[in-house]
Amino acid sequence: MKKLSENPATDWDKWRQGIIGLGEHSGRKSYYPELQRQLAELERFRALLDQSNDAIFLVEADSAILTDVSESACRQLDFTREELLERPAQEVISPAALMRIRALFSDRTSTARGGTLTTTLYRRDGTAVPIEMDLQMVSLDIADYAVVVGRDITERRQAEAALQESETKYRTIFEHCGNPLLFIGEDTTIILANKEFETLSGYSRAELEGRKTWTEFVRREDDLKRMMEYHRLRRIDPLAAPRSYEFRFFDRRGRMKNVVVSVTMIPGTNQSLAAFLDITAHKQMEATLIRRERLAAMGELAGGVAHNFNNLLQMIMGAGEAALAKLNAGDIGKCKEAIDTLIDASRRGTDTVSRIRDFTLLETKESEKNGVFDMGALIEEAVQLTRLLWKDPVSKQKHRLNYFKPLGGTVRGNSSQLYEVVVNIVKNGLEAMPLGGVLSISPEIRNGRISIEIADTGEGIAKENLARIFQPFYTTRGNRRSGLGLSSSYGIVKKHQGELLVRSNPGGGTTFTVVLPLCTPATTCRMEMETAERADPSIRHKFLVIDDEPNILKMMAMWFEDSEFEIHTADTAEKGLQAVRRERFDVILCDFGMDDLNGLEVGREIKTYFQKAALPKIPFLLYTGLDAKLTQVKLDAAGVDRIVKKPISSEKLLRILREVVEPTPSSPQR
Repeated sequence: MKKLSENPATDWDKWRQGIIGLGEHSGRKSYYPELQRQLAELERFRALLDQSNDAIFLVEADSAILTDVSESACRQLDFTREELLERPAQEVISPAALMRIRALFSDRTSTARGGTLTTTLYRRDGTAVPIEMDLQMVSLDIADYAVVVGRDITERRQAEAALQESETKYRTIFEHCGNPLLFIGEDTTIILANKEFETLSGYSRAELEGRKTWTEFVRREDDLKRMMEYHRLRRIDPLAAPRSYEFRFFDRRGRMKNVVVSVTMIPGTNQSLAAFLDITAHKQMEATLIRRERLAAMGELAGGVAHNFNNLLQMIMGAGEAALAKLNAGDIGKCKEAIDTLIDASRRGTDTVSRIRDFTLLETKESEKNGVFDMGALIEEAVQLTRLLWKDPVSKQKHRLNYFKPLGGTVRGNSSQLYEVVVNIVKNGLEAMPLGGVLSISPEIRNGRISIEIADTGEGIAKENLARIFQPFYTTRGNRRSGLGLSSSYGIVKKHQGELLVRSNPGGGTTFTVVLPLCTPATTCRMEMETAERADPSIRHKFLVIDDEPNILKMMAMWFEDSEFEIHTADTAEKGLQAVRRERFDVILCDFGMDDLNGLEVGREIKTYFQKAALPKIPFLLYTGLDAKLTQVKLDAAGVDRIVKKPISSEKLLRILREVVEPTPSSPQR
């Protein structure tokens, strides 16, 4: 019998005619309808193959000759059907594919009679067409054949190449952009981290990816609560949370870094991309410049400080002498009035020292500084402090300052910081009038808020500069200023839930307006009443004061002898330690700067003594007027429970002692 491959190109038609003829000349005419049906099915199958986009080949196993091809194969390879039939398959099919075909037929015992591979076909002009090829072995009576179905994967290859190129490009950007980057999952897990984030965090990529969450680097509760809410909102609506914000980042070694993070959602997913910027060095530089400018400002204000203190000292001296004279004369009423004046002058001096100290320092504990105060009195003090800047008798610059004192104006917040705001704006206004002018300070109370307008008649600010006036490091005065005064003031006012506004016309002066929410005096009275109600004179607490200044001990002993605290004093550190070993106290107040041992050394000795004796530790308060920076580590090592700043009124010290000995849930412990 002839093989199908030995017939010419018209074998298919002859085969068809033979099948038809077999039906027509057969003596058994009953076969004719069945043969016609089978022939119709073959023709429909052939038409279906020709309509397919896949290139289909029938390859004889022994000779590797193409015995049939689909129309799609002809189109893709740019051959006619007649040109491909009886052509060696190796002319259009890659050698690798032919080797696979031969391997299939050589192993007839194998159950794997087909397979899929990626290979190439060759067009008439020799160009290669990448295809995905399915192979299937078919055994007919006349011969063994391989059915080859090839799909053109040129576009897929191009898409894969483009995807690979894009992935390589973005992977390169991700790895080498210079900023720490993270891909973050919906559950806060770190999916991908780049090398810069390894440096920032101190962890390797293997330790980060799929093992850690970004929340592990946020230890401050307020930061974490805020950022988790942003994380949630961003997945509901990407615009519902701020894109960039600042927080405190803690690395593997527990070091805190100031970091700005920018977060964006990845379209079509619940994942996000976070880019970090370490601004710790920038913050440190900014702090240094602010401190330098504050110190320079204090140099300019030194005359006003001296003037204030001379007035206060005169009041103290005069009131003391008057009190003594009236006491000798038996006029107790006027003696008390003079003593009240003396105490008031002392407290004003205390507030002035505190504000000057805070003005030149950057780090103050908010819990120690927040309180309720009269904003009008604070403005008056700022006016007096800057007096020599606007009323210098030897200066040729003639300035006039108008101040309209408000009726009321109680504010809650950090008085030292708001004092700094007023001083900064007053100094800016005076500097804007180099040839002299008028500076007006006009407070107004309305709708539960106090507005303080500070207006000058100076040169004004150009319109294009107004939008940048509160930006850090922006200044119109060249090297004379760092440009941080107004930026710092803006931040302070915002922190007090207020507003700092500015309006100006070139040549027409500038007006700054500070708007702050009021706090009713009733709140202050209620707080003081609550403190008084906690006192119980029938209870006596043993209170030890260690200080090498005899007059301080003497005054404290006189004041506290009528309180619920039984006061004991020691004028050296050694005497204080002996008293602790000898008897039990409820609270200890120790001066920081003493000759024999400082307060931290005394605290360590007492802490060690109680540990060795297996006794419960008693509250230890460190009493200091120095601006020494005491870290939390040093305070904990010395067993310090609280810092008490000198000078302090006896009433305030009594409130602190009550809080420490009988703490309430709202009482600060440090």
